[in-house]
Amino acid sequence: MCNNKIIQYVVMRKDILPSKKVNGFSTGAYIAQACHAASAAMHRFACLENTIRFLDDLENMTVCVLGVENNSELDSLASKLESEGVPFHLWVEKPELITTALATAPVEKQKVSQHLGHLKLLR
Repeated sequence: MCNNKIIQYVVMRKDILPSKKVNGFSTGAYIAQACHAASAAMHRFACLENTIRFLDDLENMTVCVLGVENNSELDSLASKLESEGVPFHLWVEKPELITTALATAPVEKQKVSQHLGHLKLLR
């Protein structure tokens, strides 16, 4: 059963962390980017079987927040996931038009580990 663990992944740009002097978001705004991306992915993929299973077990949901260095890495990841058919939503903050986060639909860990396994937890 562990191999079929359903997880939602949220990938954040580290170059816009609140600690960054240039382009840094406030702490609340940064956290909101992750929330926006995750909420959008849940809404967009609400009818998928894994999303339904994920939401049916609220007490055991697992969300993994990872980091990439910059927009280029986030775009590269989005391209890889798209080519593999992994459902995700790329959040673009408006009106600034800054791509800030990517959230997958809830997916089986084993199906995306090859694409996300190299990324580290956001710290």
